[in-house]
Parts: sequence; C-alpha cells; structure tokens
Amino acid sequence: MAIGLFLLFAQLGTLNIQDMLQAAQTQWAVGSGLAVAASLLLLGGAVGKSAQLPLQTWLPDAMAGLHRDERAGSSHAGAESGLKSRFPLQ
Repeated sequence: MAIGLFLLFAQLGTLNIQDMLQAAQTQWAVGSGLAVAASLLLLGGAVGKSAQLPLQTWLPDAMAGLHRDERAGSSHAGAESGLKSRFPLQ
C-alpha cells in the first residue's frame, strides 16, 4: 500500500483524493499502466492488511495462543492509534 501511495504522490504530486482525481484525468490516459499499477498496489495492501481472501488463513494461526481479551486489545489498540494520529487532541 505504501508503495502505491508513493507512486501516486510521485506522479500526481498530492495525496488529496479530489486533487488526485483531477490530476489523474489530465495526466493519465484511460487504462494507463501507472494507474493500473497504483490501483493494484493499493488493493494488495488493503487485502493483506485486512487478511482477506486468500490471506485469511494466517490470522487464526497468529491469534491461536492469545486469550480473547488480548485479541480484542490488539485490535482496539491499532484502531485507537489510527484515530489519535488522524484527530490529535488540541
């Protein structure tokens, strides 16, 4: 996912979705190899991070030795850290 984001930033100069959409329409032809590569990299990163098909088999193995409270805590800690980074308290 990070490589896809880097590719988008390097080619379009921004990670703001509205600006990216406008820049992509003017800079890339329909079906551009860069657009396809960036899309596949973003999709692959999302699939890998959320353990979707066909990667769902590793998650039960990774959580096998943990108590249910530890599994829930690891999920909530990740979400909390993501929220803190996006919405810092002032």
